[in-house]
Amino acid sequence: MKAALIDHLGGAEYLANGLDALDIELTPDHINADYLFADHDAPWSGREGWLAEGLGKRIIYPHGAGAYSTALYDGCYPVSPHVDTLFVIGEGQKEVAKRINYPNPVEAIGWGFCDLAPVKTCSNPKTVLFAPTHGPWYNSRDYLIGNIGVYKALLRLDFDKIVVKLTPSTTIAAYVEAGQMEPDDVPRWLIDGEGIWESEGVEIVVGEMSDRAGQIALIDSADVVVADPGTFGNLAVARGVPTVMWGSVSIVADPWRRINPSHPEAWASYVRYPFDCEYQPLDKCIEQACTDIVRTGEWRERFIGEAFTAEKLANALGGL
Repeated sequence: MKAALIDHLGGAEYLANGLDALDIELTPDHINADYLFADHDAPWSGREGWLAEGLGKRIIYPHGAGAYSTALYDGCYPVSPHVDTLFVIGEGQKEVAKRINYPNPVEAIGWGFCDLAPVKTCSNPKTVLFAPTHGPWYNSRDYLIGNIGVYKALLRLDFDKIVVKLTPSTTIAAYVEAGQMEPDDVPRWLIDGEGIWESEGVEIVVGEMSDRAGQIALIDSADVVVADPGTFGNLAVARGVPTVMWGSVSIVADPWRRINPSHPEAWASYVRYPFDCEYQPLDKCIEQACTDIVRTGEWRERFIGEAFTAEKLANALGGL
């Protein structure tokens, strides 16, 4: 058996390892592969043509981590006719797909982005790690406005140290590679472009989207993490660090075409992160995230679940 795999910034390493454990060979020949794995099927993803050419089973695997991932099919972009199965992380994403009547089979394959760690509490947080939403946002400035609002609220709180993690998008990396931007200009561009400014007691760190080990090291060194509901925020929950998010429901929209979901009442309360500072003050969210391991654990069990294994992958493939 052979599989073709589009690997987004190394995020499919766990999947490639699982395929290898099942003696499924990776091949560049996506047309004749038995399985095709792509991380996206949105019209703007550039994956549609690749999937359409394939003769084997066409599978979407998680582009990143997010409780909201399957809710994106609730009218934000269409279900591709070139997809046979959707692989998701947890039973929670699978439940959301059911609630919005997603038409293809959905299989939960587990968490593969990092090792899972027990949920922790923190009685007196001193160091906070802030991870703003990364650009580019094209026609939408909603995410930028969100970054600025949360950052302002964070600066008003009393912490010994605030570490801000900025991450160049693939677009910025392409500019640097093409010689359209100097590498030394990236930090300043990110500070200006992501709504962040230098302030006393703030350390700004520029990371890489593909540097998972570096991301985990930052998370593990923090007492509490404040992040958007994408992959980084979910990494923090998976590592057991008290985590606050914002936009855990409102992120489900198409920032390019300004399209909102069709039936949010079917899934919004189910997806919503328990400590979301869009719904209550940031200081209250931090206090609760640092002490309430029950609600953290419930949400984590739903949307992060158990670790990915080759056995889970075999079971999912066996159902095709």
